Amino acid sequence: MVIKNNEVGFTEANVRALCDVGGSTKGSGGSGYIGQKGIGFKSVFSVTDEPAIRSRGYSFCFKNYETESHGKNMLLPHWLDEDHVWTFDELHDHEDAGDDVASKWTTTIMLPFKSDAIDASKFNSIQPSLLLFLNKLRSITVTSEIEQRVMQRSDREDGTVEILHTDGQDLYLVSSKELQIDTIRRNE
Repeated sequence: MVIKNNEVGFTEANVRALCDVGGSTKGSGGSGYIGQKGIGFKSVFSVTDEPAIRSRGYSFCFKNYETESHGKNMLLPHWLDEDHVWTFDELHDHEDAGDDVASKWTTTIMLPFKSDAIDASKFNSIQPSLLLFLNKLRSITVTSEIEQRVMQRSDREDGTVEILHTDGQDLYLVSSKELQIDTIRRNE
């Protein structure tokens, strides 16, 4: 799986936090991000043995090293040279040819699947309505050997959300309300 985005990109602090357990640059409360424990990214190891990241001049992968002294595995970053040829460069350069957005990708993450980790056909079950719950995400493109599916979110001034996708267009009325919650008291 190759994930590309055009966000700001990694800083040194982001790279250090990703390489550490318990490290996070997200801050606490109200930041608009999920997770802050420094373990979220580590969940990719359930589907891949060697995730790789390229972002703003940082180019590295994680490798699983078995330690003789402890008999346990350690996941350590492995820095890659700037001229390192990535598998996804060869596989996906033709997809980005002529794409205005291609030159704006600041972060690329490659997750080569373990052979038994995931059924790639599950990506076909991603519904366009998923974008309703991912406020910061505006577009999802799922490309397989068979097809390419594009889903794009647009928030309209009238309070509706328009989602354009390969099969058509959906409109949703989205409203929000802050609810007051009484303090929960526990019996002691």
